[in-house]
Amino acid sequence: MLTILVPIVVLLAVVPLFLHRDRVGRALALRRAGLGWMGLYTFTFGAFVIGDTADDPGGWAALLLTASWMLPLVALSWLAWSRPQRALPVLGVLLAAAVGYPAGAASGWDAFRALQSFEGPVDAIALFVVCVALAVLGWHRPLPAALLLLVSAILPMVFHMLGSGAPPSAALGGSLAAATAPEALTGLLYLLSVLFEGRPTAHPAPPKASPATV
Repeated sequence: MLTILVPIVVLLAVVPLFLHRDRVGRALALRRAGLGWMGLYTFTFGAFVIGDTADDPGGWAALLLTASWMLPLVALSWLAWSRPQRALPVLGVLLAAAVGYPAGAASGWDAFRALQSFEGPVDAIALFVVCVALAVLGWHRPLPAALLLLVSAILPMVFHMLGSGAPPSAALGGSLAAATAPEALTGLLYLLSVLFEGRPTAHPAPPKASPATV
């Protein structure tokens, strides 16, 4: 899946640099690319999870499991879009909890593995939900969203490798990597948009009217 989607995000990131000559235009285009990329990834990853849940366990259990992450995803995305100031601390706390989940695996991998076998990739789904909302937040607050998205991509992988003892090659091929690598790309796009936009220039004060000469 990533081999197909990554070239798309590369095009989304590179094309705006040629279409827009001013820094603000490029910054907005990169921000749109980050949000559009996350929308595409959300649809793809969400469809995969729903299809996998429909196969096992299927039935009403699949419906309840799907609602357990889809409803929070919609609610958090709405909060990030309509109330970005309030959403930032909420998403920060939720991200800490989602990152802490694989961190707990580093100290008790057997218990974590048992939970994974019983509940499925809880860590990947939790990170997916929080990071989608962070991507929505990035339209209004690109810098904090970019930093949190990069943290969400790096730390869970580190804790996962420490907890499982798996080599980096094995960890990078799992469901956790599939749920975090796209967030890293979105975070980079938002970070690039901030760098292109720079600090807004202050508007010059209007000139004072000169006294009328006689």
